[in-house]
Amino acid sequence: MSKPWKPDFYLLCKIHSLYYDDLLRIADAAGVPKEVVHRMFLKYPVKHSEAEAVLKAFSHHVGRPWTMENTRVPTED
Repeated sequence: MSKPWKPDFYLLCKIHSLYYDDLLRIADAAGVPKEVVHRMFLKYPVKHSEAEAVLKAFSHHVGRPWTMENTRVPTED
């Protein structure tokens, strides 16, 4: 049985029509360096805790819940 499909962070940004300034605001709201959001956008691994913080801020920004359970984000740990 295959795993259910999950969008990656790059696709979420495209789905919600987010721009660079939006991503900077999300990084700020998440309390992470902007490089974390850049790495997630480029599908590079980030710390699990940082990914969770970004997805929480992202969800607040777009008004829809995105979590590590329903989003594909590579993590370092």
